[in-house]
Amino acid sequence: MDNLQPSPEPTFGQQPAGQLPPAPAQTPPAAPPPYGYGRYVPPPPPPPPRRSRLGTIVLVLLGVGVLGMVALGLIGRHLINTFNYSSGGDGMAGYDLGVEEHGDGPKSILMIPVHGMIVPDEGAGPAVIQQLRRLHSENQPSGIRVVILHVDSPGGDVTTCDIIDDEIRKCREKNIKFVAFFGDLAASGGYYVSARADRIIARPTSICGSIGVLMMHFDAGKLLTEKLGVRDESVISGPYKDVPSLFRAMTPEERAYMQNIVDKLYARFVGIVADGRGMKEVDVRKFADGRVFLADEAKKLGLIDDIGHRDMAIAEARRLAGSSDAAVMIYRRKISPLEALLQGGANSGPLPREAQTMARMALHPRMLFLWRP
Repeated sequence: MDNLQPSPEPTFGQQPAGQLPPAPAQTPPAAPPPYGYGRYVPPPPPPPPRRSRLGTIVLVLLGVGVLGMVALGLIGRHLINTFNYSSGGDGMAGYDLGVEEHGDGPKSILMIPVHGMIVPDEGAGPAVIQQLRRLHSENQPSGIRVVILHVDSPGGDVTTCDIIDDEIRKCREKNIKFVAFFGDLAASGGYYVSARADRIIARPTSICGSIGVLMMHFDAGKLLTEKLGVRDESVISGPYKDVPSLFRAMTPEERAYMQNIVDKLYARFVGIVADGRGMKEVDVRKFADGRVFLADEAKKLGLIDDIGHRDMAIAEARRLAGSSDAAVMIYRRKISPLEALLQGGANSGPLPREAQTMARMALHPRMLFLWRP
């Protein structure tokens, strides 16, 4: 026992054997510096920019302006058409007979423009019909022996074209001769109303032909039903009463039904051309597939008689009238300042007049003698 020595005392920095060092003392975190004394505080987010109302106001005014222009155009067209064709008894109110080509001979030639779409409520249709009707029913203007049809038209409504053809036939029964003169275009219905002319003259650059029938129709079912939520809930008395419909594609039976109508009108077109040009229907059908032709090819096919310009057409009309210096007359309309203002509104708008006419025809399907490239 005396030999046991006490354990030496641990020196500074050493731990007794078999004991773990004490855990280091936890230093409390330093308190954050007060605001404004070195503490970073992110700046507040900028206020959202104020949206200018100017753009919204401009868009609203633009929309109102477009709607106003469209409304003005529709009102103007309605008033102009009413003024042109519904007043004055025979629809020729406001027209004056003037000289188109001077001559020392009798005033025996009348030039009738057939320009633009041939439709029943505006443009060439009503004015041409009334002038021809006057000629064969009232002999007005008096002394007319030859008519020059100045055609520049892609065609138009089947019935309107057929009415013009019938008025030409009645004039021919009164021994009135016809010369058709083609400008840029005499296609489909434009050619239909010219086929009975005694002579047809086309400019070298004229496009003519397009013998055929078109029924414009669009299947807008997905747009109307799926996008706009518009459904067709029409009540019909028979399976073909709503054919064709914008809300669906035609069935094979419905297409055959409509095709039969188109084929019969096409046969009538072919017959008019064959009768007017002194050809056989079987020969007309060889090229009556809707194609258009330049003047040189049209002459080879027998669709026209000569290639020339305005002076040739007038010379041919004077020859048929039996007077080498006959004057050429034409009806012109006098436009009042108010009508000019309305006419400006009618021609303005987001769509040109021709496009508006095409849109109306597409929304109200009808048979057309029309070249639509």
